[in-house]
Amino acid sequence: MKQHFLHVALLAGLLASCTPHQQQGAALGGLAGGALGAVAGGDSEAAITGAALGAGLGAGIAAMQENQRAAADPYRGTAPAANDYPYAEKTRTPGEVISPYAPYNVMDVRGLRSGSLALDPSSKKKFRVP
Repeated sequence: MKQHFLHVALLAGLLASCTPHQQQGAALGGLAGGALGAVAGGDSEAAITGAALGAGLGAGIAAMQENQRAAADPYRGTAPAANDYPYAEKTRTPGEVISPYAPYNVMDVRGLRSGSLALDPSSKKKFRVP
């Protein structure tokens, strides 16, 4: 029994360094795993094992979701307020804009929504798509 408390304490210490989303996933996974372990195993050892497995799985799934969101939008959660980036200038050609930064390159922004961030490769600065 002491060994189980040591495992639970170790798991709790590891999960304390997770993001809030990952901690929530771990809590929900731990509850579900503990309940399933208690029902399937019928004793406290099975419940603790189920809770530990569920917590790890829940935190892992939440971390994967965060990574997928970050890959889909690398500027999400890291960009300052909308007013901090200048807007590019529209051109006569749909999907092309003029960068607000010197040397004022014409850039292809097809596929980007209005208001989203784009990166000028010459200046390495971000701007908003009009």
